[in-house]
Amino acid sequence: MVLQFCSGRGKSARFTLPLLVSALFQVGQLQAAPDRIWYNGDVHTSDRSSPAAQAFAIEDGKFVAVGSNNDVRALADEDTVQMDLNGKTVLPGIIDGHFHLFSWYEISRGVDMTGVNDVGTWVEQVKQKAKETPAGGWIIGGGWDHNAAGGVFPTASQLDEVAPDHLVALGDIDHHTMWVNSKVLKKFNITADTPSPFGGEIVKDPATGEPTGILKETAAFIVWQSDAFLPKKPERKQIWKDAIAYMNSLGITGMHNMGEAWQMDDLIELVESDEMPMRMWYAPMVHSGKEVKELLPAYKSINARAAKHADKGPNFAFGYIKGVTDGVLSSRTAVLEEEYSDAPGEHGKFFIEPSEAKNIVRVANAANIPVALHAVGDEAVHEALDAFAASTRKPDLPNRLEHIEVMLPEDLPRFQQLNVVASMQPQHAVSSPYVPQRIGSEREEWAYSWRKILNSGVRLALSSDWPTSSANPLAQLHGAVTRQSLAGEPEGGWHIDQALTFDEALYAMTEQSAELSGWQQEIGSISTGKWADFVILDRPIVLPVDLKLLEANVEATFIAGDAVYQKADQ
Repeated sequence: MVLQFCSGRGKSARFTLPLLVSALFQVGQLQAAPDRIWYNGDVHTSDRSSPAAQAFAIEDGKFVAVGSNNDVRALADEDTVQMDLNGKTVLPGIIDGHFHLFSWYEISRGVDMTGVNDVGTWVEQVKQKAKETPAGGWIIGGGWDHNAAGGVFPTASQLDEVAPDHLVALGDIDHHTMWVNSKVLKKFNITADTPSPFGGEIVKDPATGEPTGILKETAAFIVWQSDAFLPKKPERKQIWKDAIAYMNSLGITGMHNMGEAWQMDDLIELVESDEMPMRMWYAPMVHSGKEVKELLPAYKSINARAAKHADKGPNFAFGYIKGVTDGVLSSRTAVLEEEYSDAPGEHGKFFIEPSEAKNIVRVANAANIPVALHAVGDEAVHEALDAFAASTRKPDLPNRLEHIEVMLPEDLPRFQQLNVVASMQPQHAVSSPYVPQRIGSEREEWAYSWRKILNSGVRLALSSDWPTSSANPLAQLHGAVTRQSLAGEPEGGWHIDQALTFDEALYAMTEQSAELSGWQQEIGSISTGKWADFVILDRPIVLPVDLKLLEANVEATFIAGDAVYQKADQ
C-alpha cells in the first residue's frame, strides 16, 4: 500500500469538530486492504505537514494511511482488523535522545533512593539491604540528592555503621558523584595519600586528610569502571532485557544510549538473537582522541553486524562518540566563566582539557562520526563550540551539545552557524531548585533556554538522561510545556517564557531524535511509509497540559506494528 492522506488539525485534540482538511491522494497502485486500522483516536503524529489525525492503517509493519476516520476506514475489506481507540491519545514511538540504559543494573539490583530526601532514610535503606546481602557482597544503587537533604554530603562512616562487612557504592542523582563506605575505600586503595585524578576529586576531611567517602566525577570512575563492580556477562543479558522491557512499558521505542564501549558487544548479541525490541543509536564514552582512533575498527564491524538484522528498520548502530567536558551545577563541578554565585572563587573543573576535546572532535569527524559533548556550564559550552568550530571535517550527521544548562548570550548564534544540535533535558530544569543560587539572577536568564534556542533556528532534541531524571516521557513533556516540577511547582512555571508547546516538545522527543541518527525516513513520526512505531495511552491528553498528563499510562507500545508491551488488562 502506498497511499498518502493529509489531514488538518481540529480545534481540539479530541476532534469534536470536523477536520479542516481531509484529502486522499493515491501515489501508487492500490494492491490490497491494510492489515489493521486504528480509528477514532487523538493522534499526534509529529509530522509537521499533518500533525493531527483520527485514524491510521498498517500493513507489513508500516503506516500506509494516516488521516480521518472516514478516509482510512474506507480502505478496509472483510479481512482488515479494525480497532476503536475511543478517543484515546496515540503518540509516535518515543526516541529518548540521551539515555544510560545500563544504570538499570544499579537501580533494579540495588537501593533506589530517588525522591528520598533524608540521610537517615538512606542509611536505613542500606541497613535493610545488608540483611539480605551476603557479607563481602556489593550493595549498589543510589539516586540520593545531597542538595535536597540539606546540602551536606554524607560520609563513609554513616554506611560503616550499618554495612561494615559489605562493599557499598551509591551513585547520586546526577550520577556524577559516588558515596562509598570504608570497605570500598580499602578495596581500591583510596587513602589520604591518594591524589585526585584529573577532572575529579577524592573528597578529604580538612582536619584529618582522610577520604570522607565521597568520590566526585572522574574519581568515581575508580569504582564505576572497575571489573569488580560490574556483573558477569550471563547476568548482564537479563539486566539488558529487563531494562528494555521496562522502557517499552513507558512508550520508549528508541533511544540514543551512552555508555562504555564494551556494552556494544552485549547489545549487538541481543540484536543478533532477536532479543532487543529497541532501536538504539549508541555512543561509547571516550576521554581522548586516541580512544576514538582505537574504536574505529569497532565502528565498522558493529554496524556491519547490525545491518544484517534490519529487516524491520534500524535496530542498533554505533552512531556517535560521547565526551564529557565538565560536571554538574549541583556539586559545582560544571565550568562557569564567572565564579559560582554561592561559592566565591569556584569556577568548576574540566574533565577533558579543551585541547583534548578538540582532538576528540577532529578524529571522530574525520571518520564521518558525529560527536556529542556534555557541556553544562557556560564556559564549557563555549569551549565545546570552539572544539566543533576547529574541526576541519563536518560529518554528514550533526554534532551536538548535551545539557547546555547555562550559556553565554554570544554563543547562541554559533549553534546554527556550526550546525550543532542542542540536546537538553526538561526535568533537569524543573527539578533543580539550587540553580538560581549557583548562577545568580543575571545568568539565570540564559538557563535552560529552550525557546531562545528554537527561535534562533537551532534544532532541539529532548530527553531524560535517565537515571538522572524520570524515564517517563510524559514527565519530560510535562516539564517542557509547563516549566514546573512533577509537584506542579513553581506556580505559573519557572521562566515560563522559555516553555515549549506540546507539539514542539513531542517533535523534539520523536522526529528530531530520528533525524539526529539519520533514521528520519524510517521512524520518528506517524507518517505513511514509515515503520509503525507508536504508543497508545489509556486516555485522551487534554490540552493545555497540566498535572493531569502525569495520570496517563501507556496501554500498548508497538515497534514495526508488533506489540512489544501491552498493559495486563488489554
